[in-house]
Amino acid sequence: AINAVTFIGLITYQLFPGANMKFAGSWEVDNKYGLQFKMESAEEVTPDSVDEIINYLAGGRIKGVGKVTAKRLVEAYGSDTLKMLESPDAVKKLMRIPKIGSATAHNIKENFDRDRDLHMAYMFLEANHFPKHLGKRVVEKLGTDTEALLRADPYLVLCRHFGIGFDVQEQLALSLGLSRNNMNRAKSALVQTLRDATRDGHCYLKKSIACEHAYAILNKKLSAELEEVTIDELGTLGDTMKISTEGITLKEVVVDGEEPRYYLPALHDAEMEVSQTIANLTLRKELYFEGKPVDSGRVNRWLDELQRTCGSEFTDEQRYPCQLTSTCLHL
Repeated sequence: AINAVTFIGLITYQLFPGANMKFAGSWEVDNKYGLQFKMESAEEVTPDSVDEIINYLAGGRIKGVGKVTAKRLVEAYGSDTLKMLESPDAVKKLMRIPKIGSATAHNIKENFDRDRDLHMAYMFLEANHFPKHLGKRVVEKLGTDTEALLRADPYLVLCRHFGIGFDVQEQLALSLGLSRNNMNRAKSALVQTLRDATRDGHCYLKKSIACEHAYAILNKKLSAELEEVTIDELGTLGDTMKISTEGITLKEVVVDGEEPRYYLPALHDAEMEVSQTIANLTLRKELYFEGKPVDSGRVNRWLDELQRTCGSEFTDEQRYPCQLTSTCLHL
């Protein structure tokens, strides 16, 4: 009888029955669950023996291949079965096996290649120390193109499609030995700056402030080989970000002689929608008393009460839109 062993740890890719695994880590005794093996790393090992290959193929990783088909393949090609499936002419070789026609052969080859390529994508991320808790999400979306897309531009892909932070993008780019002379790297630093500002309660940052913070992010010395980016270079990105549809997008807004503002597009859209909604509400008849608009002093008293309740303080710039809407002026 085989004793069950409990392994604890994170594996980003899916494990199938029949897989041969090599684990590194240490044993520990849990007060509740007893003896466990705490994984530090896990590696799938290619099967060697005939029985191992049958179990590997029949484990469910290759759609259309169960126990019966796996045995047929191994009976025909023995310990070279996996090499046969890897070969460019695998379809022809599969069709030589009894009861495997053209459609089935193409299906087996296609699914075998896809399983291999997805596994290689996970191995690529692991080899470059990509965070395991993010790897599964990336591969599920990018599929077999994971490595090619990330090698081309990790800043663009990880920022635009996943919202993954700048530090993770930078570490991957460093691991891949990619050039820092990349416009999307600078844009991604600005996006990170605005995301950080959002967590502090800001909908936007003035251009000079955003560029100053992005400059600090870009020139943080993770490596002596990093090229410095100047604040002036960051300041020239506004137009390209505003019109960008395929790359990383930010919104640059200019308000009557004021310094330009940088928004994340979703926050700008939300702010405009909320402002318009408030403005529309103030035009409704039930918000009027004897033909007069809502008293702005009443709005201030409401904001004061809200401040006390929330334990925060509104700036004059935050109060101003409420004053405008209370007098029925559109923002």
